[in-house]
Amino acid sequence: MPLPSIYGEDLARLASEHEGRLIESGKPRAEARKLALRQRLLGEHKGLLRYMLRCRTMIFSERRFFEILANAMTIDGVKRCLQDPEPDYEAAFKLALQHTLNQLTGSNVTLLERIAVLDKALHLSRKILQAQIKLRSILDNNEEVIHRWWLQRGPQERQDILLRAWPGMVPFREPRCWSLSGRQSNRSRAQHIEGHVWPYINVQDLEDDDRFLLLLYFRSRIHPGVFAHGDLLTIAPGVENGFIQVGYLNDTVIALDPNDNSGVYGSLRLARATQWFLSDTDFLPGEGLVVLKIQSRIMRFLLKCCRGILDNIQEPEGSV
Repeated sequence: MPLPSIYGEDLARLASEHEGRLIESGKPRAEARKLALRQRLLGEHKGLLRYMLRCRTMIFSERRFFEILANAMTIDGVKRCLQDPEPDYEAAFKLALQHTLNQLTGSNVTLLERIAVLDKALHLSRKILQAQIKLRSILDNNEEVIHRWWLQRGPQERQDILLRAWPGMVPFREPRCWSLSGRQSNRSRAQHIEGHVWPYINVQDLEDDDRFLLLLYFRSRIHPGVFAHGDLLTIAPGVENGFIQVGYLNDTVIALDPNDNSGVYGSLRLARATQWFLSDTDFLPGEGLVVLKIQSRIMRFLLKCCRGILDNIQEPEGSV
C-alpha cells in the first residue's frame, strides 16, 4: 500500500481544494486559507492524543488543544506562508504542528516524514536480522567454546571484551531519577543517556557469570519482535525525563511482528482512521524507530563480543 506524505503534494492539494470550496461559499481568501489550514491541523487531534498517552503518559483537553491551535495560526511564519500568492500549505502546516507539539509536550519534538521513517526502519531491521543470522552461525559452531571461555575468565578479562565491543559502556545501571540538569562532561552526559536507552547494558550487570550469556542466547535465538515491547518499556523513564526523544508522525504505524514470516521486520503501514489503540505488534513511528535502534546496537555489540572472545581463544597459549 502506498504511503503518501502527510505534507507535500497531498496536504497542499487537500488544503487548496478546501480553500476553493470556502471561497465559493463567500469566504474572503485570507480567511479561507486560515480555515483550510486549520482543518488539516484538526485532523491531527487523535494522533496527538495517542502520542501523548503513549509517549508522555498524559492527555490534554479539547479546549487546551483549540487554544494552542488558535495561537499557532498567529505565528509570523505561518501567516507569511498563507499570504503568498501561492500559499505554502506544507511549510505553514509544519510550523503550526511543530508549535502545537512543543506547547503540548514542553519540548522540541521532531516531526517525522513517512518516506524517511520507512527508509530508516528498513535499514535498521535489515541490520538486526543480518546480525542475528551471523550470531546464530557463530553459536552453532562455537557456543560451547564461548561459554567455557566466559565462565573460566575473571571480571577484568570479561570487562576487556565488553568494553572493546561497547566503548564507554556505563559502569552500572543508571538511577532512574538522574536529571540532565547540572554540569556534566560530554562523555558523562552521553553515558547517562545511554544508560536510559540500554539500562541493562552496563559493566556491573554483564560481567556477572551468566547475564551476558543469557543475553547472547535469547537475542540470537529468538525473533527480535518478541523483545519489542520490553525494549520500549525500558526507555519509558528516559522518555518521561526528557533523555530520549520520540518523534511524531500521525496515521502510520511500524509493525514489529515476531510471527510475520514474510521476512520483513519493521514495515510501515497506515493506521485506520478510527484506530485509537494499537495492536500488540504495532508501534508509533517514533517508538518503532527507537526500538529498532536499541535492537540494532545490541546485536552489533553481541557480534563484536563473540568475535573478540574467539580472537582471544585463537591467540597463542598464555597470551590471554
